Amino acid sequence: MIMTLLLVFGCEGLQPAQEAVITLDSEQKTEISLSSDGGAFDVSFTSALDWTAEIVYMSGGEGWASMNPTSGKGGYSIARLKINVQKNSGSDPRSAKVVITSGTKTAVITFKQEEHKGLLPGPDQDLVFRLTEKRAEVPAEGGTVKVTVEYNVDYKCEVTADWIREIESKSYDQKTHVFEVLPNESENPRNTTISFCGNGTCIPFMVEQAGGVTEYRLEVDAKTISVEAAGTASPIKVNVTSNVQWNVASDAEWCTVDPSSGVNDGSFNVSISENTSYEPRMAKVNVSSSDGHICREIAVIQAPEASVADDSWQNEEFIHKSLALRFTADWCGYCPQMATALKNAQKELPDRVEAISVHGGGSGLASEASNALTNHYGINSFPTGLVDGWIWLQNYDIATTTQNFVNAVKNTESNYDVVTGSSWKSTVSGNQIMLNLSLYIKETGSYKVTALAVEDGVVSYQADNNAGSSDSYVHDAIIRESFTDVTGDLFTVSAGAEQKDFSYSVNLPSGCNVENMRVVVYVQKKVSDSFVVDNAASAKVGVVKHLSVKSGNWGSGNEGVVPGDDINL
Repeated sequence: MIMTLLLVFGCEGLQPAQEAVITLDSEQKTEISLSSDGGAFDVSFTSALDWTAEIVYMSGGEGWASMNPTSGKGGYSIARLKINVQKNSGSDPRSAKVVITSGTKTAVITFKQEEHKGLLPGPDQDLVFRLTEKRAEVPAEGGTVKVTVEYNVDYKCEVTADWIREIESKSYDQKTHVFEVLPNESENPRNTTISFCGNGTCIPFMVEQAGGVTEYRLEVDAKTISVEAAGTASPIKVNVTSNVQWNVASDAEWCTVDPSSGVNDGSFNVSISENTSYEPRMAKVNVSSSDGHICREIAVIQAPEASVADDSWQNEEFIHKSLALRFTADWCGYCPQMATALKNAQKELPDRVEAISVHGGGSGLASEASNALTNHYGINSFPTGLVDGWIWLQNYDIATTTQNFVNAVKNTESNYDVVTGSSWKSTVSGNQIMLNLSLYIKETGSYKVTALAVEDGVVSYQADNNAGSSDSYVHDAIIRESFTDVTGDLFTVSAGAEQKDFSYSVNLPSGCNVENMRVVVYVQKKVSDSFVVDNAASAKVGVVKHLSVKSGNWGSGNEGVVPGDDINL
């Protein structure tokens, strides 16, 4: 079969550089002045070769400014550094410089910050250090306490009680400290002192909290509910014994509760719909006191519908999804434009495009797996699109790029018959995800499977040439880890249709939100001397992903799911 190869360079493609050249933006200032309140500014430039940047402090000590990113790839796209400068509370001005280095060339931007001109004492000023409040009363259920300090000296605050923690501080001419006071589960009142120390003295702030109820009581008469596949013809009654207000919630749409709240002794009903899948399923019903002190959990387990013969999938037509890899970076100002185009293509082709954001090129959201995938495909231009491993796309205006994605998916569908499908179950234990994966292959040949753990809803920095840089850009489908070799684990099918089973596990890096994690699986088949993506699928971590087939006679796919949506078992 002859493949159509559309290979074009991205709008930020790099050309071989013969020498080191750093060119500052025409509007870039080389000397920047900031007030004592601090703030942020950008440095814009281009560099023919790969570059690094650092902050060199000239006066005022170190560590009062930060910068992102600190390195990047060379090329003709504009690089932007964001420098954040902290407030200067001292009586002396301070200065530093940003030094950009590429090969033998350097560029320098100097920035200066004036001294504090608020309450800091001058020759004729007295020292100021006092609290505007001296005590606070807090109810048993807890709350927040604010303490305002008037000062022109250095000071610190100290909290010794483990039931109080500082959650915020704001500084202008005064400084306001905000403390969280946890609920008091004891019937006895309690108090503590927060100490503010400065100018050789300590000022106490008293916090007094009322006592709580003598004893919380909340019990349910069921810990497990087992139901047949047909569901419940009549609701199942659960009795509650309590002396507090309580709430009831189910974590599954197929398991509902009524009523959803009560007070003191009472009851609620659990109703369960029919399970038409071929896997058992479980829901959790949580009964908790309204203040969150006590939570009782009921496990609802439902049997599956009778299963089919092991080889019945061979007669089914698999539902197909194309794989769109979007090679991107958070410093790339043109990349959000391609992201919008890809989302538009997904809307135009619902259930037919699985998208992954592959961060590379020194991006702050890059991982070992995403860098490996970027290197595997030889990407040196951002953004770059790749559909099903064989159709390359560059970035134009949003409408044109959207249509190019749509055309690429249709091109794949017209050139290749889908011969693979997948199902799996993933479970979470701490920061570890375990994956039991089954692949269904209808034709002999060589194949590769790639399984990734991706995260949606990651709020982080993103340069944007059209809308301006943002620290609150929402990134989806960020590669966190790869269960397989990121380029795919190779296997062969030699005896007609076969089912292949695999087991994997990965440890997630710190900071990942498991609630926003998905497993993405795609299978490549060898055509001539190259591998092309045959099929792709995804499902939230912790749920069963069934084989997706068109007839609907058995199994239940997760088609129509976009990042953040629930997935039905």
